[in-house]
Amino acid sequence: MQLRMRFVLALLSLLLTSSVFAQGERSDFPNYGLGSLAISSTPGTQGGAAGAFWNPAAWAAMHGWEASFSWNDRNLIEHRMDDWGLFLGGHGLGFGMKRGTLVSPDTSFIEDYQFALGGGDPGWYWGLAYGWSKGRTDWLHRDQYLSWGAIYRPLRYLSIGSAASYGLNDGDYRAILDAGVRPLGTHRVTAFADAAFGR
Repeated sequence: MQLRMRFVLALLSLLLTSSVFAQGERSDFPNYGLGSLAISSTPGTQGGAAGAFWNPAAWAAMHGWEASFSWNDRNLIEHRMDDWGLFLGGHGLGFGMKRGTLVSPDTSFIEDYQFALGGGDPGWYWGLAYGWSKGRTDWLHRDQYLSWGAIYRPLRYLSIGSAASYGLNDGDYRAILDAGVRPLGTHRVTAFADAAFGR
C-alpha cells in the first residue's frame, strides 16, 4: 500500500510539474541549460549539492553533508574567475550560489542565491527552495522565486525527478523533468534524459 501511495504521489508531482510547461526558457530564473553542465547527469539521478540547485529534493536524498564547487574556465575577463558556483548542505538543508559574468556594456556579473529545505524517506524525497539574485538584474532580468522538487526512486535501477519554479513578482514558470535508469543498480552506468520548459 505504501509503495502504491508513493507511486501516486510521484505521478501527481509529474503532472503538477508538467502543468506549468510552456515554450522556451526566459532569464527570470538561472539558466538550467548552461548551469546544469556542472553536473555529470541530471539533478534527480545524480543528486548531490550541485544537482540540488536545480531540484531542491536532492538535498534530502543526500546521505550526508556535502560541499561542491564548480567553475567554468572560459575567460571573458582576463586573469579573473568568471563563472563559478558554491553549494553546501545535506540532511534536507542547503545553500547554493552561482556567479556568472555578463557581457553587458560594463562587463559586470550576476549572482544567483538559493536556500532550501527538504525531507522524505528512501525512495521518495521532496524539497522547497527560495531563490533571489544580485548584480546586474536590471540588464539580465531575474525574479525572486520559489521552487518545489520531488525525486522518486522506487528501485535502485530507476530515478525520476521533477521541479517547478514560480516567479514571485512576474509570475513566470519553469519546469524540469528528468529520469535515469541504472542497469547495474549503481551509479557507474546511468542512462538519463531531462527537459526544461518555461514561460
